[in-house]
Amino acid sequence: MSATVKIRETVARELDKLPDEELMKLLDYIRFLKLKSLPDYEIDARFVSALETARQIARQEGITEGDIREELTLGEEPVKESESERKLPAAAKALLPDYAQGGNLTSFTDLDGEDFHASK
Repeated sequence: MSATVKIRETVARELDKLPDEELMKLLDYIRFLKLKSLPDYEIDARFVSALETARQIARQEGITEGDIREELTLGEEPVKESESERKLPAAAKALLPDYAQGGNLTSFTDLDGEDFHASK
């Protein structure tokens, strides 16, 4: 018996033990593995084909692209800027003098290029 046959049998036994609610996850993973092995041009062709099929169905059903966009954003709350994100520009502006020529953080730039370690 080949190693591949043994692996297939083991997978089949493990599959039988898998709870039903996990089967869809397994199927998704198997499809992912199969798709991952395809060349990019074939993946692109499948995507274009699926997109065209979806557009045809939408046209037949009278669904516009605007309807789809609205449905996709339905229930999404606008991303709110956090307090720290609001304060960041002011903090950067406050620190600007330290980074400017002659500021505290640039006072040792005259030593750039000199040997840092003590000579022997």
